[in-house]
Amino acid sequence: MKIKIMTSKAVAYVKNNIKELKQHYLDRDNPQVWLKEALKEEAFVDTDLFLELEDFQLELDKSKPASSDAENIKRIYSNFIELNDSFASDERLWAGLSHTVFYDYVLDRFPLTGKNIENDILNHFFFRIPKPRCYMVNTLSRLWWIGRLTYCNDKDNKYELLDYISHDINGYAFTLYGSNWSNNKETLTAFFNAIFAFEKDHNTSVKRELFNDAIKYVQCLTGKMILDACDSEYIFSKVYEYLISRNEIIEAQVEADKAQNIKRTGIARLDKIIRAINNIGGIGDMKSIFVAFSEINGGISDSDRNYIRENIKAYSPDVSGSESKGSIFYKTRIGDAYYWRVSNDFLTINNIPKRKDFIQKRIDRLDGFNKQLFNILNINKKDRFTLSEILQCKVFLGDADETNEQIDSTLKLFRENAIIEYLGGGEYKKSFKIINV
Repeated sequence: MKIKIMTSKAVAYVKNNIKELKQHYLDRDNPQVWLKEALKEEAFVDTDLFLELEDFQLELDKSKPASSDAENIKRIYSNFIELNDSFASDERLWAGLSHTVFYDYVLDRFPLTGKNIENDILNHFFFRIPKPRCYMVNTLSRLWWIGRLTYCNDKDNKYELLDYISHDINGYAFTLYGSNWSNNKETLTAFFNAIFAFEKDHNTSVKRELFNDAIKYVQCLTGKMILDACDSEYIFSKVYEYLISRNEIIEAQVEADKAQNIKRTGIARLDKIIRAINNIGGIGDMKSIFVAFSEINGGISDSDRNYIRENIKAYSPDVSGSESKGSIFYKTRIGDAYYWRVSNDFLTINNIPKRKDFIQKRIDRLDGFNKQLFNILNINKKDRFTLSEILQCKVFLGDADETNEQIDSTLKLFRENAIIEYLGGGEYKKSFKIINV
């Protein structure tokens, strides 16, 4: 395998002209061709490193792209294990690999389908944001740096730590990499040994919240003592003790949450959005959601506002359709305006009476064909249904020549009035059956 790095001139040219050049990426044009034509010189140059490197490929399941990350981390790090930190921090290396041997992989791992394709290209093919966070955003460098972080030369299974976090690499590795102590192998090993011991002794698994809390705890320790001067047993004991005490608090909180039907996704900022909407009655416009989020968060930044907008849509089947990340937020029409509500599943107990009243008032307004279709849904004992099942009931919708378009229109009306919720994949849920929440 020939390793080529991208020249500084080529890197600068693409980054400075990304709006005009993005179509090349969308069309999967060969960068070695169009860049040479634009620059009138080679955009990629051979490096003397890794001359004996054998060809290897990266795996990718397009239906579940993240599922191959752990294996690809092993392949990238094992093949480039001699790479030093300085060269691994060089944008030209990863830009070169991303535009040559792994060009198709990078395009497939993070498809360019978002609203800001220019930034997506710069993030995944180059270093767009400040160091060192950019190392964990670039498609290929993140594989190497996670490998470097979790590789254990003194263990029989050198990827034991990677295997442990493989089910949620983004959720675990990003926080771990962001800590200033994780480069200390002794501290990192003691940290994970405490995690493993806690899980074994308590017959449980350390979920993302507790794991990340423990990382923050060790971060706090670095402000009180020099960890390099502490032996592994001391660090182990401190982390182990923290896991016990913090887990007790989390478990107590879980019980309290159950009593109020408070469900957590494990993503802190996403959970704050859900909490914010519940704090304003389970439904609100974007402005009121921002205010409620600010009260919970102790302020709100432009980044928070963008995150709220993007993730409400991303977790809304009403907007994202079958590609929705989850069924959490729904568009609701009140008069001529649209609001956002949390699904019944994420609605807190104290908001259920309001939601019941909201839905019942809209059911009471139904008439004609809309009322007939609702009655068919209501008498059906199944909580969930598909469009095809509704179409089979057309014979019961009266003598009028009802069309599929009318059914689609009524289902849209039901969705906008919180009577049903679209779950994605062509499946609906009777949200007027809120008594079961």
